[in-house]
Amino acid sequence: MATITKFGTTDIEVCSRSLVLLGESSIDSLDGDDDITTICNQVYPLVRAEVMTIHKWRFTIEKHQLARKTATPTNQYQYAFAQPSNRLDDPFAIYSDGSVGAHPMLGGWDIFGGDVYSDQPDLYGDYQVDVPEKLWPPYMQVLMSLVLAGRLAEPVTDDTSKKREYLVDAYGTPGTGDEGGYLAKARILDSQSRPSDGFKDFSLLDARFS
Repeated sequence: MATITKFGTTDIEVCSRSLVLLGESSIDSLDGDDDITTICNQVYPLVRAEVMTIHKWRFTIEKHQLARKTATPTNQYQYAFAQPSNRLDDPFAIYSDGSVGAHPMLGGWDIFGGDVYSDQPDLYGDYQVDVPEKLWPPYMQVLMSLVLAGRLAEPVTDDTSKKREYLVDAYGTPGTGDEGGYLAKARILDSQSRPSDGFKDFSLLDARFS
């Protein structure tokens, strides 16, 4: 059985690993215009967004103090605030106090046109943000490789059975509501670890590379 000793730290390495899972040659660049590179460039961003937002991964959660804009809003609120540029979605909690233990606001704020509005002069938000590949914990890299292999299988190999196989590995059978497979395990690992303490479970990919 092959042993995985290095996890991908770039989009190139993540795509390359998924191609190897499908029995294809590895790649060392995404700059070419060949069929494989073109497919990876089209499919990987969509899969990346899919996997990053399928769950509120702990390693993607950050609290941000929102930047208050100088212009006075024309709506009912006194203040407008810009949101973080690296956010993946709207905030799932807003605070008027950034101290530890502060309670989220239950009302008194809203979002219009991408900005947050409130009568509070200072706002803080809990956001799911984009995290570069080099900072992903191992369980995210395993899950991403499996899902990407499933999404690449048909356009790269024209083999729908490989597509089903890897997506079941990643998400479980239809009976699980696409919440089983390695996704379920990754959620458990994510709940138990901090971003810097990723649990190094390589067993599924080790088996695939054997």
